[in-house]
Amino acid sequence: MMNVNVGPAEPVTPDTLKAKRTALGWSPDDLAKAAGIPEKAVRDFEAGVSVKLDVIAKASSALHREELARAKPKP
Repeated sequence: MMNVNVGPAEPVTPDTLKAKRTALGWSPDDLAKAAGIPEKAVRDFEAGVSVKLDVIAKASSALHREELARAKPKP
């Protein structure tokens, strides 16, 4: 299984990416659109297929941005 560390947080694995995506209620297509990457790249990575590091970083960043947006108190 591939592990990629894209920052100071935990490594991004196919399982952690999928778990975070599903916890947000996002489909692979939702994540792909938010990250500006092909849906196939999301599906491939979650299936354990190698994808480019920048694709994983974009997906992880999109999830993190959404988590922060949802955690921010509404006025």
